Amino acid sequence: MINEKLATSRPTELGVRFTPLEIHNQEFDRTFRGYDEDQVNEYLDLIIKDYETYNIIIQQLQAQIAELLYEDAPETSEPDMDNIVQRIRELEIYCFGKTKD
Repeated sequence: MINEKLATSRPTELGVRFTPLEIHNQEFDRTFRGYDEDQVNEYLDLIIKDYETYNIIIQQLQAQIAELLYEDAPETSEPDMDNIVQRIRELEIYCFGKTKD
């Protein structure tokens, strides 16, 4: 069975720690012998693009799951009164040999 919470939750609600914007806005301390800032930024840009792609994929899959959940859900319609009356008449004929009319 499909987990409805999984189907309708955002990635951050499911434990994903960072959004693409949070990765983009992350600041690091600078030191004399630290990493090359441009190289780090280029790598973070690649990670951001991946996160954006993952978010799009997740949204599309959640939409498909929701569509499947609602498609398989039984329709709740009111019973057809004519059908019920007809069944009662058939039951009366079966039990008593005639209807009460």
